[in-house]
Amino acid sequence: MTWARKLQRVLVGDATVAEACSMIAGEAQALTGAAAAHMWRYARASGELVLETGVERRRVSWVPESTENAKSTETASSVLLAQHMHPDLSERTPRTNTNTNADVSAVDLVAAGDLAGVLVLEGAGSAVSESDFEEFLLNASAALSNVITLEEARTEQQQLATVAKLALELSSNLDIEFVLSTMLNQIRDLAGVPIAYIMMLDQSSSQLFMRASVGLTDPEYYGKVRLKLGVGLGGKAVEIGQIYYTDDYLTDERFIRDSDVDDADLREGIRSVIGVPMLVEDQFVGLLCLADREVRTFSDSILDLLERLAQHAGRAVQNASLYERGTSALSEVQRDSDEAQHRILVLMRQIEARRALNEIMLRDGGLDGLLAWLRQVAGGAIVALDEHHAPFGSQGDPDRVAELQEFAFARAHHRGPEGAEKHSRRPRSAAPPGREKRSGGMDGRRIMSVPITAAGVVLGSIWCNAANTDVDGLGEVLEEGANAVALELLRERSVAEVAERLGRELIVEIFGRGESDAEVLERRARGLGIELNTMARFCIVWPYARDSESAVAALAPCILASEFRGALVVLLTDAYEGFADTLEGVLEAASARESGAVISTVGWRSPHLATEFALAERLVKVAAGSSRQKRVLDLDRARVLGLLLGSVDGMETLDSFAEMALGPILRHASGDLGELVTTLETYLACRQSPQKTAEQLYVHVNTVYYRVNLIKKLLESDLSDPLQVLDLQIACLIRRFLK
Repeated sequence: MTWARKLQRVLVGDATVAEACSMIAGEAQALTGAAAAHMWRYARASGELVLETGVERRRVSWVPESTENAKSTETASSVLLAQHMHPDLSERTPRTNTNTNADVSAVDLVAAGDLAGVLVLEGAGSAVSESDFEEFLLNASAALSNVITLEEARTEQQQLATVAKLALELSSNLDIEFVLSTMLNQIRDLAGVPIAYIMMLDQSSSQLFMRASVGLTDPEYYGKVRLKLGVGLGGKAVEIGQIYYTDDYLTDERFIRDSDVDDADLREGIRSVIGVPMLVEDQFVGLLCLADREVRTFSDSILDLLERLAQHAGRAVQNASLYERGTSALSEVQRDSDEAQHRILVLMRQIEARRALNEIMLRDGGLDGLLAWLRQVAGGAIVALDEHHAPFGSQGDPDRVAELQEFAFARAHHRGPEGAEKHSRRPRSAAPPGREKRSGGMDGRRIMSVPITAAGVVLGSIWCNAANTDVDGLGEVLEEGANAVALELLRERSVAEVAERLGRELIVEIFGRGESDAEVLERRARGLGIELNTMARFCIVWPYARDSESAVAALAPCILASEFRGALVVLLTDAYEGFADTLEGVLEAASARESGAVISTVGWRSPHLATEFALAERLVKVAAGSSRQKRVLDLDRARVLGLLLGSVDGMETLDSFAEMALGPILRHASGDLGELVTTLETYLACRQSPQKTAEQLYVHVNTVYYRVNLIKKLLESDLSDPLQVLDLQIACLIRRFLK
């Protein structure tokens, strides 16, 4: 009996279940003479009858309702014939031997009361004795059952070894990403499914979200699938705290549906799903899910395996999560420590900078000392602008200072240079009130600016092209420097105001009170750093203008300048040569159109000082309103004015002289009298040039021709007589002076 020896080799050999099934089918076909024989093995784990042909695997579900069903020779065979082989024979009773006229017969192979498989024979064959066939079936059942049991034992042993190895790997590594990746890959291989993923609970929204996955092909699946508790298979498994699975999720009506999840499952092609809660000491850690794109049944052994794996996985995930939180907390502590050390270093740097600042303040280093200190702190160029954005101090490389000054001026006026605006950005932290940080693209250095303020009044700003990278600490130090600069500016302004007040009082004593003692005034002047003995002349500029005061006071021969009776009074040294022409340019640039100045002929200790000051006061207003081309009148060049206007007693005589010389014009009734007199005075001052007269009066030249012809007609003169012209000029001057 050849089949007996072959079956014996199966029992004692290392054959697989597939090899045993193939050998049994072949021997049965040879024994019975059937046209074909198929050996379906019974997979007890999944409750399926499985046929492996080497090309395909075919499955038929069959789960006995009781132990007795497994001993029946009809139930499994009937189901197999009805569901898969020949549905038309489902109503017929299958035969247990080959002595039948049916084309197909099926026989259950049962060993020790357990179904091992089903032998299917197709086509009539030669007769075989029932005893021989029964003996063959008995030995085949025992052989197949032993091989199946042995393979299941080996599989279980391999699974246990894998579980132990996985548990060891998971427990020896605390990297959460490594734990999740390793766990999913090995569990997926053990369960024989293509997809595995882990979901965790978002406490804020009470929703499950995808934490890690392997085997998914839809890129949107990972991010879109979120489940509320109780919804879908995952939500249901977490809600009841037990393993939960379905053979075909999309057709299973036991679940509360979520359209987004169903759409994602449909795109991914998921059919069978199992969810296993990962619990550690009854606390939910996560949900382990396995999925297949085919409809399949999960056996009890797989479920038991997954529960064991879920326990290890849950512990590993919890440990890794605790480690991650601990590591994160440690990193945060380290960051706090680093920040504290950084703040200490910044504080030490600020203390050192403040110490240096205090030394500068104590030794009265002035603005230059403060700006030099700021340059040392910032490590770059420093530029200080006043409230009108004009520079009043700088420190650093001249080229960098010029570049920074251009940049600061442009930013202060909200315009170029190119890139000034687009390179600026907000600082890393919001600047406190009163401080502004700016950055630009000058050699990669940070440009910063801080306002100079005192009592809420902006006095200017400080700009620096900082090389130091500690911007926050530097900003605070720059603020203190700006405050020190503000104090220095206030001190300088206070000193200037006191000096201005004392200078004004000195001018009042010199020119306003003739009874003051000269020696007392000289001592007071020395207190201001002025030697009155060097005063050779004085100058009066009318009307007083603040913007022109500083410009006039800065001229070389000036030793003191102050406002007095609505005019600017200037004391001059004997180095006044060319002063008139210089003052002319200053008035032209800084003053209004109608302004003038008178330079005296006497100085300090002169007995005629008071008299000449009174004369100059009268003449300066005449000079300011005169049509003369020059604004400055030097009495040393016009001494005749002193003779004419120096005596107050002769005013009536002068008035009569002016009335007599200008009488025809003054008695002219038509037109504007003032226009004719003004035109005459301007015409004579411009050397009788109609074009220049028109330019001075801002009228058309034809108007000048008309008025001059009228004046000549009234005076009955062509104005060619030099003596008559002199009389008319003096008359115009006297009339305007007396007026």
